[in-house]
Amino acid sequence: MPASPSRWMKRTVLGLATVATLGAVGAANADAFSDYEKNIQAFAEQAQTS
Repeated sequence: MPASPSRWMKRTVLGLATVATLGAVGAANADAFSDYEKNIQAFAEQAQTS
């Protein structure tokens, strides 16, 4: 049992918040990257057809 549970709780909550934030940022970046890839593919197809 930790000496001060409140410190342990704060650390746990902070850790979970950090993981959640990093997960959200990672998901947003993945979405942006897939849009970027789609744009590149569309551009390449346009260049081929013209």
